Amino acid sequence: MSLKKPKSTLKADAPGFLTVDSVPGRLPRQQRIMGSVSTEEVDNVFVQAPSTDQEGDGAEEGLQIPEPAVRPGTPTPNWQCERSSLLDRSQFLLENNEALSDVVFIVGKGIMQREIPAHRFLLAMGSPVFETMFFGPTRQVADGQDVHLPDIEPAAFRNLLRFVYTDDVSGIDDETVMPTLYAAKKYTMPQLQGACVDFLRKNTRPENVFVVLEQAQQSEEPELVDQCLDLIDRCTHSVISTKEFHHISFQLLRMVLQRDGLSARELELFNSLVRWADSESERRELEINSLNRRKMMGAALFDIRFPLMSVEEFANGPGQSDVLTAEETRDLFLHMFAANKPEIPFSATPRRGPCGQEYTVTRFTEVGGSWGYGGGADCIRFSVDHDIALLGCGIYGGNDGSTTYAIVIDIKTDTQSGSSLLHQTTELQTDGSKTIFRVLFKEPVMVRAGNTYSISVLFEGPPTFRGMHGSSKISTVVAGQTESACTFLYSDSPDSQNGTSLSEGQIPSLIFCLV
Repeated sequence: MSLKKPKSTLKADAPGFLTVDSVPGRLPRQQRIMGSVSTEEVDNVFVQAPSTDQEGDGAEEGLQIPEPAVRPGTPTPNWQCERSSLLDRSQFLLENNEALSDVVFIVGKGIMQREIPAHRFLLAMGSPVFETMFFGPTRQVADGQDVHLPDIEPAAFRNLLRFVYTDDVSGIDDETVMPTLYAAKKYTMPQLQGACVDFLRKNTRPENVFVVLEQAQQSEEPELVDQCLDLIDRCTHSVISTKEFHHISFQLLRMVLQRDGLSARELELFNSLVRWADSESERRELEINSLNRRKMMGAALFDIRFPLMSVEEFANGPGQSDVLTAEETRDLFLHMFAANKPEIPFSATPRRGPCGQEYTVTRFTEVGGSWGYGGGADCIRFSVDHDIALLGCGIYGGNDGSTTYAIVIDIKTDTQSGSSLLHQTTELQTDGSKTIFRVLFKEPVMVRAGNTYSISVLFEGPPTFRGMHGSSKISTVVAGQTESACTFLYSDSPDSQNGTSLSEGQIPSLIFCLV
């Protein structure tokens, strides 16, 4: 979620918006907003030609009144009559924001600073803060006074204006959602704030979860904080493997390592802590060595649950890292082997989450189109020869551009009783590509080796791509105590009402980790 490189000119630097300085021949702002101006100062732009049919009107003989000049940002005559709805007229003012404007915002700072005209009455309709600022009994902005907003980014302010004028939130994207959320909270605009939070909920991924989490904490969005932490628990391997993990704050690092629900082995968590400490040493321009690693880790080292490691993992990893002291290493070995275990400063409480690296198995070799939906569920049966935690599944998206689907996922044991293991309703946004879109479950589903299960997906929406040439047996190499092959067996399900089968259809992938 990085900011786009600023443009080199202020002229119409965003679609639908003109900045003050983008209009050639404009009046100085003080003349345009603050006092009256002469006809000479207006430069013929706002002059209406007087009638010259009669004498005595003060017109000098031979005086030629030029036609009003047309310039960018100047509304055409009778523009209101060409737009039949209030929304259309507000849209026009948004796109031609010099027209009828009575306030100018100086937004941003440095080379990012922009001057954006606006309309006080519309702003007051959209925000109680603006209402107090412009029309309250102790109003803070006098007529003709510019409003300086150095803490608001121009793109975020444009999103705010677009929402105030037209209820449109389509400008919210990865790069603008955070500053737009800040602006929405500052000006008490709960609907815009909700749109930002909703965007984050739908677009939070392992590679951006820490950025979203920190913003959610600062913005006091507890539900979004919980969602981020849940993603960290379910996708720990993916999360701690990102470059972003190496740059999180020490406080956030400890928050992550202290969680009971992490789905990664302690050795993996220790190795990620070492990488974070090395990155921190580089930021502080320190030599990377075991002494500085220990210094950077500080109390976070004691969040690693070394007693949960196997003897082999500990002996070949942390035990030889020189991060632990000789006494700490000895006591940990004694804790693993001795009947009379010594007191140690490391927790031996197992984490609740499934532990292991994340894997994906895909059963189709080709992708085609199209796969329609008529109210029945797509379903497939499967079994696996290892105990696993099923973390999610892969879904094909729409084959005709950006599409949103409402889907219901069910997983149950394939027995006569058919015990339900998961029932989840979610929304899936797709972009028209043949990509397999990941849908993560709200909690891992424990799958036991040798048992048969069924997974079904009920779609509501237009046709999607479909998989073709499915395989009944798929093996993938997994890393447990030793590397081995994890084999999935697929078969047709009698509950598949929409046509998905072993050979074609939906549900191309399963996402899992070993337990």
